Amino acid sequence: MIRFHLTELILKKSVEVGRRIDIGEISEQTGIHRSTVSRVLNQPGANLTADNMSRLCKFFGCTLGELAEYVDDEATTRPSSSKQASKAKPGAGERRARR
Repeated sequence: MIRFHLTELILKKSVEVGRRIDIGEISEQTGIHRSTVSRVLNQPGANLTADNMSRLCKFFGCTLGELAEYVDDEATTRPSSSKQASKAKPGAGERRARR
């Protein structure tokens, strides 16, 4: 999944300019809808267009690598096939003969 570092960038920019940067200001200055900015801040793995990523990089004065990173979450979200097999009920998928 892609993890955005928007919270960190907001804090850094707030310190640089000496005041609090909020979602409204980001939205107004980038042209990105408030709900989109909020979704990126609050939902891990949120989708963002390349155009919006470019706008955020310009606003924060950062690179794409500073804005986002790829995080391999497969190990934490999907059990391995051996774990799935051990969780399966005995005889699952098999028909029992009655007689």
